[in-house]
Amino acid sequence: MKDKIDFIGIGCQKCGTTSVFNALAMHPLIHPPKAGFKSIKTGAKNVVHKECHYWGNQVLSLSVEQYHDKFFGTLYDRYTYGEFTPNYILFEEALRKIRDYNQDIKLLAVFRNPVERLWSEYKMFRSKKRYKLSFRDLIDKYSDLQEPRILSPMKPEIWPIYRSCYGRQAKKVLKLFDRKNLFFLRVEELQDFSVTIDELFKFLGLAPIPVPELKLNTSETPKEKIPYHEELLDRFFLRDIELLESLLGWDCETWKRCL
Repeated sequence: MKDKIDFIGIGCQKCGTTSVFNALAMHPLIHPPKAGFKSIKTGAKNVVHKECHYWGNQVLSLSVEQYHDKFFGTLYDRYTYGEFTPNYILFEEALRKIRDYNQDIKLLAVFRNPVERLWSEYKMFRSKKRYKLSFRDLIDKYSDLQEPRILSPMKPEIWPIYRSCYGRQAKKVLKLFDRKNLFFLRVEELQDFSVTIDELFKFLGLAPIPVPELKLNTSETPKEKIPYHEELLDRFFLRDIELLESLLGWDCETWKRCL
């Protein structure tokens, strides 16, 4: 039996993580959490648990043994265990605790055009009545980009602009973990869904299997003009995109354009 889980998805919110984790959970050798703070409903009787939030706020109150017992149960050698909580990448304390737990753990993160991600988050929390600010006021209120700290309980609507600063986030991860144990991908890569998921299975040491593409927590709305797009790029994201490009060897030129 094992004494550690095998992988953790650490980011980023509103970047397709639900679809990615659901695809991974279809593999017969991958065991997602048996309970969690977010469940993926893929059918009338099919529910997959995804998010544990342990390494964020619960690590302050639950032991690792309690984490295993609450979310996974007994860890058998033949299976691969993992969760996907997109908030983890925000907190260096959480990343350090994960590293101390298992320095060889495999970490996953999905990134999306930073302005589109911010706008998508704003619309989601606005619809849930968590954001009562206008988009203009939200930009001004959260413009200082202070380094997030673990809160208890965590409030997911905090740090909306910082969530899109992937360069800063990736830099923290690369400082703490070996690059070979990290799988970073862009939402654009999910357009070739089966190829990308096959690569993820291989990264996790598993033989790929065919899985259907289910677009979860997404909407098929046409591209829309995002308010203050150019200002957001200039003030917050251009230099951060360039940092991400330099860290990962990516070309994110399409992210630097306004609709």
